[in-house]
Amino acid sequence: MTAESVIRMRFVDGEETHVSCGDSSTIFDAARNAGVALAHDCLNGTCGTCRGTLTAGTVAYTLDADQLALPKGEPEAVLLCQAKPTSAGVDLTLPYSRASLLPEKKRKLKVLSKTRVSETVWDVRCKAEGLRMFDFLPGQYVRVTPNGQNFTRAYSPYTVPGTAEIGFLIRELENGAMSHYLRDHPVENDVWAVSGPYGVFYRRHTHAPSLYVAGGTGLAPVLSMLSAQQKLGSSTGPKKVVFGVTRASDLFYVEELKAIAEAMPEVSVVVTVMEGATEPSIRQASVVDVLSEADFAELGQHGAAYLCGPPGMVNAVRERATGWAIAQSRIFSEEFLPS
Repeated sequence: MTAESVIRMRFVDGEETHVSCGDSSTIFDAARNAGVALAHDCLNGTCGTCRGTLTAGTVAYTLDADQLALPKGEPEAVLLCQAKPTSAGVDLTLPYSRASLLPEKKRKLKVLSKTRVSETVWDVRCKAEGLRMFDFLPGQYVRVTPNGQNFTRAYSPYTVPGTAEIGFLIRELENGAMSHYLRDHPVENDVWAVSGPYGVFYRRHTHAPSLYVAGGTGLAPVLSMLSAQQKLGSSTGPKKVVFGVTRASDLFYVEELKAIAEAMPEVSVVVTVMEGATEPSIRQASVVDVLSEADFAELGQHGAAYLCGPPGMVNAVRERATGWAIAQSRIFSEEFLPS
């Protein structure tokens, strides 16, 4: 037996996550305690929903094999809700993606407030019906339709999963339907239909370094990712955040970013504007200009880059990353397009 094992799990979408597991804990419980959701149903070993495939290491069960939903002739099959590690390392493959664990759901939201946080961005806070909003992975998006309106828009929450409230950062566009709605209506107490979650832009569980590059309201999913890690209370490797906008008057939530960096010493923040920088702590440049080869080299072999914002910014950063030998499989992106 070993006092603590490193459990390495690989999902079919290529995501890998590592969690620590004591020899008295099941692998499922260790993952859940680390904030990693896994497929499950009965949790007593009889349904087989949590089954994975053992590729390295050894496990043991408290119950006899004939009491468990283990297929005959497949010694590599593992029931994570019952298996406990008996080696220093255990490698598993799981037959699903993390995103597939969160099927599309629908809720009603009640608008609590709208706040203009810059000349071009609104912060809209809503409260979900019931006790909480449906689960989503930090970085994913939802679709919202205000009651009585004939448009639907997609937004990434900047808040964390597991609470009743959800917040959106909405860019104001001159002729945008949502922009007209927010400008021209006292939207507090309005009801919005929401569905989701959608997308595969979410933070991969890893203890390797991470680079986050956000343009404009592309900051929303990055804030969700960082806040979720802060809430979890465990370090998952160094993180660099580069946030940029066009003009100084477009800036928002710089202080919130700084607060996250103060609370999480492994986080560093660079804020840029292309026009009108007036503070020494804000650089007048594009986000692409401030990225160096060292930023990508620090990702090492297992780190990931998360890019979110206008298509031009995302493509330029991706080209720079691949030019400095970052594999496409370690670059995750979401482009924010005007409707």
